[in-house]
Amino acid sequence: MIFLKNKNFYLVFLVLSILLHLLTINFQPVNDEYIFFKGADFILTFEKNYSQIFFEYNANTLGFSYLIAIIKFFFPFLETSQISKLLSVTSIFFYAEVARMLYIYFKPKVNFKILLLVIILNPLIWNYAFRGIPNPFSSGLCLYAVCKIIFLKNINFRLFFLILFSFGVIIKPFNAILLLILFYVFYFEKNIKLKELAIFILTFSLIISIYFVLNYIKYDFYLMPKSYSALFKPNLNNFIVSFFTYIGFLFFASYPFFIKIIYDFCLRNKIYNLIYYSLIFVVVLYISKKFDIFLTEMNFGFLSQYLKKDIYELIIIINNFFFFTCIIHIFSNRQNNKNLKKNYLFLILILLFIFIMSFTHSAQRYILVLIPIFYIIFLSLKNMLLMQIISIISYIILNVIIFLNFYNNHVSITNIVNYLNDKNLIKETNPGYIGQHALNNFTSFYDENGMIEKSEIFENKKYIIKDFKNINDKSIYETKVNTFGIKKNLFILENL
Repeated sequence: MIFLKNKNFYLVFLVLSILLHLLTINFQPVNDEYIFFKGADFILTFEKNYSQIFFEYNANTLGFSYLIAIIKFFFPFLETSQISKLLSVTSIFFYAEVARMLYIYFKPKVNFKILLLVIILNPLIWNYAFRGIPNPFSSGLCLYAVCKIIFLKNINFRLFFLILFSFGVIIKPFNAILLLILFYVFYFEKNIKLKELAIFILTFSLIISIYFVLNYIKYDFYLMPKSYSALFKPNLNNFIVSFFTYIGFLFFASYPFFIKIIYDFCLRNKIYNLIYYSLIFVVVLYISKKFDIFLTEMNFGFLSQYLKKDIYELIIIINNFFFFTCIIHIFSNRQNNKNLKKNYLFLILILLFIFIMSFTHSAQRYILVLIPIFYIIFLSLKNMLLMQIISIISYIILNVIIFLNFYNNHVSITNIVNYLNDKNLIKETNPGYIGQHALNNFTSFYDENGMIEKSEIFENKKYIIKDFKNINDKSIYETKVNTFGIKKNLFILENL
């Protein structure tokens, strides 16, 4: 009934959000996005040696690229780059449906429209949906499938969505952590029969095992290529950095949404709170000073250039402080709340996920799967409408700024590539700065002799592309894009 009242708003917002993302379907790729659709191109050659080129540039399995290749096979008029972005755009639908189902399941103390807006407009969810990478699609798909399994009663429908969930885990294995939610619902809410549970376990295990065993047979690894094992080898330093940085970023994704919770907590047990605050602050401050939190990919993207290291560390410290304050608030809440057990479980799920992921190479995109869960926990508590509105406005402003930079990247890279093609200089140019974004413009990655070595792409080139120019640098071409004050400069320099 609640959803029916908001149905028109839901549909209009969903359609507009998807259309806005589709406008960028032909934008230049950013941050290694290119390798996933090129991976599909490698697969479609049906040559094993070409498929292995993917692992020279990325530590993922080919799961996402296989999906792109399958879609390309049935829809040959679409470019693989377009398919990868279309898959990411579907995450908007998945997250919208997750918001709807979580709202029904938790019945939080917030308007449904607010919940929908804060989840979809969250800068991480909104902006990763522009990029053709596996994270937004797989995280959205797995969350959506889990919610469907919880809500549906028909075993055949449940089995169908379990299969979808399994494919989402194949694309990004860390999403398997969501099985804890199913375990809670099945065990504590008696939501499944023993026979059905056995079928689910067998189906999931069979699908996952078949894929990763075949992956091992074909590529000689299960989850990660051996060449990346040493790079991502766990160590205590990186674990501590990743753990607290994940928490800092997760809480940053909620600003200023939870100020009311922190304010309420501050008003109670002031002496006790002072001791708690001091302890938590000292611990987090010590960790941030002892360990270099810039070791990870956890940063603010292009906005990081405007932040000093000390400011960045301060943000992480404060966010950890607030996060643990909110946790204490929830666990000290003795009110008669039907969702209290669910809150405890979901908090444990979040902390366990962060704990596990902290052993690996950390990045913002890995917390996409946590954001709706994180919101729903705290939205089950009392929140001020003013803070909710401020949050949504701040998300919109930040999304506009990030999009302008995204647009500038597209225009500047396109200008550079067009110039090099017009002057027939592509093969004489080291991709430099563009190499991390749109390397596909500079190489086919293979020819009749096999894989093109990286040295042939980057070394012994007459020119190089940079995003800055020193006084003594000689430039043959430069592009300067300025969109509403957001600037992007690229230069083709003589490689002296």
